[in-house]
Amino acid sequence: MKSIHLFTTLGIALALTATLSAPRALAQSDAAADGAITAEVAAILAKEPMLRAEPVDILVRTVDQVTYLRGVVDTELQRRTAGILARKAPDAKKVINEIAVGNL
Repeated sequence: MKSIHLFTTLGIALALTATLSAPRALAQSDAAADGAITAEVAAILAKEPMLRAEPVDILVRTVDQVTYLRGVVDTELQRRTAGILARKAPDAKKVINEIAVGNL
């Protein structure tokens, strides 16, 4: 009877350990995926000549596969172009364009 209880306790402990460590591994995996999406969007934006002109200051950040664009550009066309290009990143579920138009 004691050995069954020991194995049951050990089994519960192992199951709890696996359950408690799974979210951490998932969170690290999500962070890595978000970082990859951010890098992909930033690379797409960097290739656009219109967005390399001064004054353009765009920050790209991804959280839970939602990409946020923030910063300041000179024209509405630059702001829209950044949003359109960011949406071309295949893994970005959603793009929120919070870029302002105006002077830096």
